[in-house]
Amino acid sequence: MSQRVATIDLGSNSCVLLVLERAEDRIVRVTSELALTRLSQGLDASGALSPEAMDRSLQALSEFAAKARELGVLSIHAVGTAALREATNQEVMIKAAQDFGIDLRPITGLEEASLSFAAAQYGSSGPCLMIDVGGASTELAWGGDQGFEGRVSLKCGSVRLAERLKLDAPMGDDQCAELFAVCRQAFEEAPKTIDAPLVAVAGTATTAAQVYLGLSGYDPDLLDQLTLGGDALRAMFNELRRCSLQERMKEWYLPQGRADVFPAGLALLITALDVYGQEQLIVRDRGVAWGEGLRHFT
Repeated sequence: MSQRVATIDLGSNSCVLLVLERAEDRIVRVTSELALTRLSQGLDASGALSPEAMDRSLQALSEFAAKARELGVLSIHAVGTAALREATNQEVMIKAAQDFGIDLRPITGLEEASLSFAAAQYGSSGPCLMIDVGGASTELAWGGDQGFEGRVSLKCGSVRLAERLKLDAPMGDDQCAELFAVCRQAFEEAPKTIDAPLVAVAGTATTAAQVYLGLSGYDPDLLDQLTLGGDALRAMFNELRRCSLQERMKEWYLPQGRADVFPAGLALLITALDVYGQEQLIVRDRGVAWGEGLRHFT
């Protein structure tokens, strides 16, 4: 069996398992799985991980570890992003993961940006402005074929926005205005001018691509490298924000763990387009797990 590497990205809203292997001169996906665990539930208000959120996440970690071992992976590399790094009780989660053989490592926002940038650039060429909208933070990194030239982590994500602004479904005009105002304020911490195509990675971007294509299920081959125009994203936001949660799930095929926060994630993508004066973005079906996996191939 060829060398296989398993990575787990324990994010603020989702947990991702990715198994990669080398195929001649390329690194390819063996399998990937996702669980919506919302580790950051209540974190913005309390500063700590809730027992319920940890239980959901530990269940996913356990199942993903078993799956990776079934596929012949000898070591699993697990990282935790904003929710884990911010939590005052992160050691509880780390110790619980160790109990079933997973070394869970919290990473900084800047490392998160670097890993997502590496994932976005793998197999591509030319300049890139990468954006990774997560549940509790949003990362930007920019550069070219030789690596990133700059990076920033914004303390603003889809779950954090939905909880902090108490976003309704349907969402009223006043809430929409407040949401975009907060998004614009968050981007004040980022550089104002970056001359590179906008490339969006991870769950918010791939969900936007799935909704745009009207898919009832996830198909990475259809989503990866899809171009989404700003007008299409704004129309998507305006339609979704007028829907109830049940309508978002039934008519738009959004899963329960994403239907409530997805419009907030869309608002961040739309804001990025506006800030950088771009008319479209490119979706990549990859993110932190890919970037972490690439590190372990020699």
